[in-house]
Amino acid sequence: MVKALPGGYIINALRRKKALIIAAVLILASAIGTALPPNFTTFWIFRIIGGLGVGLASLTVPVYISES
Repeated sequence: MVKALPGGYIINALRRKKALIIAAVLILASAIGTALPPNFTTFWIFRIIGGLGVGLASLTVPVYISES
């Protein structure tokens, strides 16, 4: 829910394809960060980053598909 308003701005400002690439990079960074965390705090930081990436992707994909 937190990502919905800024996500809409990001989708419009950067265009759909770039927003999808940013979401994929956030999800990839989260996957690597949660697999190899040096401590518990870092694990949760990367979980939050992953949530932001998934939130952005869940906003971008339907718009991208409907416009293609």
